[in-house]
Amino acid sequence: MSFCNTGGCSRWGCSPCMRCRIPAPCCLQCPPGPQGPPGPQGPPGPSGMGVSYGYVLNICNSTVTPVNGTSGVAEAAIPLPHAPTTSIEINPHTRYAYIPSYNDSVVNVVNTDTNEVVATVPVGANPSLLALNPATNRVYVPNFWGNTISVIDGNSNTVIATMPGDSRPRAAAVNPNTNTIYVINDGGRNVSVFNGYTNGLITTIQLGAYYPWYIALNPNTNMLYVASTDGMFWVIDGSTNALTTSFSLPTDYPSGLAVDPGANVIYVTGNNGLMAVVNGNTNQVIRTQTLAQRLSGIAIDPNSDLMYLSADMDQAVLVYDRARGQIVHSVPMECPSTVATVTKRA
Repeated sequence: MSFCNTGGCSRWGCSPCMRCRIPAPCCLQCPPGPQGPPGPQGPPGPSGMGVSYGYVLNICNSTVTPVNGTSGVAEAAIPLPHAPTTSIEINPHTRYAYIPSYNDSVVNVVNTDTNEVVATVPVGANPSLLALNPATNRVYVPNFWGNTISVIDGNSNTVIATMPGDSRPRAAAVNPNTNTIYVINDGGRNVSVFNGYTNGLITTIQLGAYYPWYIALNPNTNMLYVASTDGMFWVIDGSTNALTTSFSLPTDYPSGLAVDPGANVIYVTGNNGLMAVVNGNTNQVIRTQTLAQRLSGIAIDPNSDLMYLSADMDQAVLVYDRARGQIVHSVPMECPSTVATVTKRA
C-alpha cells in the first residue's frame, strides 16, 4: 500500500516539498518550486596582487631597467636625462619612481606604468639617498653638500620646502604611520629627526659611528636601523628616539639595508658579497649567505616573497625568494647600482 504519491507529501501532514514523515519505500521528494528572486550581491572577492618588478639603476649608461621578478626577464631600459647615482624609491600608490642625480642636483621622476620620464625636479646640491612617505606623497631628498633636505610634493613634482640639515646629510627614512623623517648625517655622525607635519627638527641622535651610511625603518615596530662604514649596526627606538643597542656585522663594508616589516627581519648586504639576516625581535644575526662577489643594492617586495639584489661585479641582478632562502633568477645587467620594487598590474 502506498502512503505517498508523486504529487507531494501534504496528504500526510508534511509541508510541501518535504519527505514524508513515515517510513515508506515509495516516499518521494517533492519537485522543486519556482526559483525565487536573486539575493543581494556579495562583497567582491580578492583581487590579484599583480606582478613584482625591480627597477634597477645602471650607472654606466644612465638608465633604469625594469626586471620582471616572476619571469626573471629584463625589459627595455629607460633612458634618464640626468645620470643617476645610488638611490631610487617608488611610491607604491602612484607607482612613480624618484631617482636623484648627484652631479646635476636634480631628481628624475619616472612613471613606472608607462616607463616614461615625466619630470625633473631641481633640488639642493648633490642629492643623495632619498626616501618617501606614500601616505602623504612627499619625497625627502638629503642634499649631501648642500646640508639641506628638499621636500618634494609628489602631486605636483615640485619642491615645497627645504629643511636645514646637519653636516653632510646622506640618507633618509620615513615612518608613514607617525609621519616622522629620519636623516643620517655623514659629517655629524648622527641622525636628525624631523616632524613631517611641520618640517621642524625634533631631536638629534648621536651615534658615534665611523660614518653612518644606510638607514631603514620598520613602521610596524617603529624601530630604526643604521649601518655604518665600520661595519657596525645600530638600533634606535622610534618611540623614544633612543639608541637601544649596537653590534658588529659580518658583512664588511655595508652596501645596502632593507627591512621586511611583516617578518620583522632586517637584511644587510656587504661589499664582500655577504648578506646578513638580523632578527628584529632579538637584534641578533640569525643567518649569513654569500650571494655574489660584491653586492651593491637591495630592495624587498612587501607584496611577495621576492627580494632584489644588485651584484655589480657579477654584472647581474639577483631575484631572491625569501621563503625558500635562495636565488631564483640571475638577470644579466650592465653596471647595476641599486634597485627599488613596485607591484604592477598583471
